Amino acid sequence: MWRRTLILMKATAGLLWLSGCSGDPTTPAQQCLGDTVVEAGSVIEGMLEPGDFTDFEGDFVDSYVLQVPSLSTWRFTMRSTELDSVLWLYSAFTTLDADDNDGGGVNGLDAAIARVLPGGCYTIEATTEAVGAEGAYTLTVERF
Repeated sequence: MWRRTLILMKATAGLLWLSGCSGDPTTPAQQCLGDTVVEAGSVIEGMLEPGDFTDFEGDFVDSYVLQVPSLSTWRFTMRSTELDSVLWLYSAFTTLDADDNDGGGVNGLDAAIARVLPGGCYTIEATTEAVGAEGAYTLTVERF
């Protein structure tokens, strides 16, 4: 039986966080792993703040996992009046599929990614352009 496990590891304050996919990415039996699983219609009120995981530049990062059941169009939007929003979208095997900084609105602070995605597990990372910036945001997940 084919089996592949992807684990994204982030260390913060001595803690290890795991996210990603377990199982064959082409079958419905694949499971998404992570702190917060999102689905079509999800609206997340998030906060980037001390205690969050950080990327290699020191930006706070909130990660979400999404199981896409079959080929479909998705849109991810991060809106904030407090942050310069940035979104990252990774496929099941840590490949960066898309990123956006200012494409989500007219205020120059929102981010949006729209993609046709094949079935599988994806990781969405909500972060900011400014190192150490804190603030509230709303992440919306849509399937068309």
